[in-house]
Amino acid sequence: MAGPAPSDERTVVVSKRESVGVAVTVALAAYGLFLFLPLNFLSFRPGLDESYMVALHMGFERGLAFGREMIFTAGPYGFLNT
Repeated sequence: MAGPAPSDERTVVVSKRESVGVAVTVALAAYGLFLFLPLNFLSFRPGLDESYMVALHMGFERGLAFGREMIFTAGPYGFLNT
């Protein structure tokens, strides 16, 4: 009898250097995703968004009459507090 029959399955030998390279590549890709993607995916939150500050500054800059042309609960100088 001859030795064991040859198998069709092929084993893949991966060196330590290749596995470290793959691990580093995956780690850098994950870091890049976390670095450039926003962590807050919620677009609706309770309370006011930050656009009211811009509106108050623009109204003051353009000289809008507070109470007639622009209405907000904080008063005409409410943006100074934000």
